[in-house]
Amino acid sequence: MSQVPRDPCTSAPLPEGLMNLGAEEIDVRLDVIEGELPSDLYGHAFLITAAGSVAAKPQSPNAVFTSGGGNSLFNGDGLIYRFDFDRPGEVHLKTRLAKTPCYYADLASTPGNPDANLGFDNLGLARLSFPLGFRNEINTAFVPIKRSDEEHWRLAVTWDAGRPYEIDPATLEVATPIGRTDEWKAADLPLGMNNVPFQLALTGAHSFFDPKTDEFFAVNWSFSFFSLFAKIIAYDWTKHISIKWLKYAIARLVMAATRFIEWLLKPILHGKFEGFLYLLRWDGCEQDLKSWKVVLPNGRAVEIQQSLHQLGVTEDYVILMDTAFKIGLEQLLNYPFRRNLDLDSQLRNIIDTPQLKDTPIYIIRRQDLTGDRDTVTARKVKLKREAAHFLVDYENPEGKIILHTAHNCAWDPSEWVRDCDRTERAADNPHTFVGMPVGSTDVNWVGRYAIDGETGRIDEERSHCFYDRQYTWATALYAYNGVLPPNKLESVYWISWGCWPELLTEFMLDMYAGYDYREIPVEEVKQITGEGLQTNLCRLDTTSKEAFAIVDSYQFPPGYFANSPQFIPRKDSEGEADGGYLACVVVYNDEDSVKHGEVWLFDAADLNAGPRCKLAHPQVNLGISIHSTWLPEIAPRTALYSIPVRQDYRDLVAKCSPQVREFFEKAVYPHFERSRP
Repeated sequence: MSQVPRDPCTSAPLPEGLMNLGAEEIDVRLDVIEGELPSDLYGHAFLITAAGSVAAKPQSPNAVFTSGGGNSLFNGDGLIYRFDFDRPGEVHLKTRLAKTPCYYADLASTPGNPDANLGFDNLGLARLSFPLGFRNEINTAFVPIKRSDEEHWRLAVTWDAGRPYEIDPATLEVATPIGRTDEWKAADLPLGMNNVPFQLALTGAHSFFDPKTDEFFAVNWSFSFFSLFAKIIAYDWTKHISIKWLKYAIARLVMAATRFIEWLLKPILHGKFEGFLYLLRWDGCEQDLKSWKVVLPNGRAVEIQQSLHQLGVTEDYVILMDTAFKIGLEQLLNYPFRRNLDLDSQLRNIIDTPQLKDTPIYIIRRQDLTGDRDTVTARKVKLKREAAHFLVDYENPEGKIILHTAHNCAWDPSEWVRDCDRTERAADNPHTFVGMPVGSTDVNWVGRYAIDGETGRIDEERSHCFYDRQYTWATALYAYNGVLPPNKLESVYWISWGCWPELLTEFMLDMYAGYDYREIPVEEVKQITGEGLQTNLCRLDTTSKEAFAIVDSYQFPPGYFANSPQFIPRKDSEGEADGGYLACVVVYNDEDSVKHGEVWLFDAADLNAGPRCKLAHPQVNLGISIHSTWLPEIAPRTALYSIPVRQDYRDLVAKCSPQVREFFEKAVYPHFERSRP
């Protein structure tokens, strides 16, 4: 691994612009503030951010608000950006909020409205109303859709805790959910939360559409509350035990005891609070979703312990990953004792647990997904070290699944800086970056794995994994050439956030102090972070184990934070060899004011040369951005598939109080039944 010397002068403050989000809907032409716009750009790049709640947004035009408020920045309304490269020498930007039915319910129940008693409140990663349910904020990722019998591309927007929605690529307006409410199984929740119109349907932000078979794949899952509490209890007993075998034995004993209690209570609870996992398939037309319950070879249901943030699809297999992005009590019980941070901190110490140190993946044969069965068997494989994002080659040479991933070792992206946290930059205002994801407590790894699809055996001779002390800290998001992963990925681009003292918390350092795969001692991690290590963008050659390496990179200047890389092919290019451009969002501070975000364009074949062009606009405020995609063309949505909102919620609303029924009539349904030009 490289031993690159670090210059203490590289430390610079984390840009405060990451916390400042522009939530207004705009249509502007971007300014070229540096460099020259390439003449062979084309198509349309899409980006999404979580733009806070309707209750937090200022009402004045072009206003900027500071998100967070003690909650994760990933909790917010989806704000969709579309960058148009279809006019020579110009880049136009259009932004629109993803206005789902629950968005309008939230808007109409904010303080000061007649139905404010129905209002939503932020709970960590979720936004909840006890009378109405959970917000579906669709703020995380995109899924391009194009059936073989359709002329134009369609586009779905997703997140991890709600049904995906199709939008109109031309107007960016929400068009329809994918699947009716009765086609998605809601999580069983206590406190009467099952009798609400907006139910909690857990899925994955990275669903997948296969244009070769016209199939859309998604997941629908829920954790077992019994396993959740067992995990918390076992961690509370074992977190101060340094003997690994004893820690493991206690954890297994607690889990066994919990399963026995679960078995005793099943007849009483009638199957409630159990975990489940379903694989869903949709053809994009006027058809119902088809679902299969996913079970192991012994017939036992698969239990997801963290989340199913991403799935992968190849020509022969569907790959599900239990991703290192935890969704549990620690992400929902945020500041229950709002006026007593010490008490909140004590509760967090009890219920918060580290992510799994290894990554379970589940391999399903596509040939087993037939219409005459309700279950499908998955083969479980375990990858060493944790992971949250991955890609797979579409082809399966010699029956092998080629999987590319970044291992977020001892880095938990579902955790965020909180008011009660102490960071490595103690002199800073501790409240400045509340809501930002925490920093990494060890160096991350990148890997390429060849896995036998039938046996699950990892081919060690064709697999390789490595870390780099300079380039793989907080390795976050990826990009690749194409709308969908190609038959064989030749290059994968990764952005790594680097090390920022403002994000390295004592709580996380303590939680991962005994991390099994630690490469960098904790004290050295603190030193590296204190000195600062910049964000970087790098390209991996992924063609083989022998070639698997960082072959090109760009390190952003100190104090610059970059995210959301997106590949844009050159016009008339015929494959990866023709190259293209890498766009990413960059936020930084200057000497006089806080910058609110620019878009930088790189030559994808020469990242080291630096940005060829920088784009910005006074009205555009880009904070912490998330995933992106690109389409070669856009057109108004003409697909016939559509789920009417009134019909979709009719049965659920009928079970609610008269106030909720009237509220839907006046505050929700009219937005989807008005005549459109």
